[in-house]
Amino acid sequence: MIRVQNNVDSTDIYVVGDIVDDSWKSWSWGEDMDTYPSDIRDMLSEANNKTVNVYINSGGGDLFAGIAIANMLKRHNASTKAIVDGLAGSAASIIAFGCDTIEMPENAYLMIHKPSSWCSGNADDFKKMADTLDTLQEGIVNTYMAKVVEGVDSETINSMINNETWLTGKAAKDYFKVDIVDKNAVIDNKVGNCILNCAKIPEELKKSLEMESGSSIDNKGQSDKEPEDSKADEAIKMAKEIEIALML
Repeated sequence: MIRVQNNVDSTDIYVVGDIVDDSWKSWSWGEDMDTYPSDIRDMLSEANNKTVNVYINSGGGDLFAGIAIANMLKRHNASTKAIVDGLAGSAASIIAFGCDTIEMPENAYLMIHKPSSWCSGNADDFKKMADTLDTLQEGIVNTYMAKVVEGVDSETINSMINNETWLTGKAAKDYFKVDIVDKNAVIDNKVGNCILNCAKIPEELKKSLEMESGSSIDNKGQSDKEPEDSKADEAIKMAKEIEIALML
């Protein structure tokens, strides 16, 4: 369950795990660390007229869920700040850009890449899906362009998306309006599983994830750790990944 802390004048929301569509809520066994739009909606409703700090440590997930959360934050009736504790990757970066300001330690990570999807059918179906993904990428570019620094154009951002770009906080400020703070990033095994689909995980981050999980990650981002869940649990997780129509 996503964590929230209500203070007198502000509310702290912690976005961790995978960003997941509400249709998959309650399907997990044990502690559910994923982030769902409905949870954020309820927390923002309780934070009426309060400043909201969104602490992010997530590798991403469902694109539409990320967009929904970002739009909720944009509509909030007080100021919002994204604080990247360790990683704002993929759909989690969309959430960060939905806040009024973004704060990052120099050694935290921001990752942006192309949207992807599952598809089946004939050639026409695949062409339609490709067109849909291109349209979604245009929207993603627009989201990032809202916070670029002077001199950075949409072609640059689009190229970064195409190449699965990883930026430390120190590098991110060359492209985006982010506030750099003097503290160490915290990256742990709560960042979720979607990050394992990435091919260009930085070595330093890879080592941190391996240390937390006790398993090694190959050059495609996949972990070699044997699953501890039951076969039924694994089947549900696989179905969950397949059913999520559009991932960022």
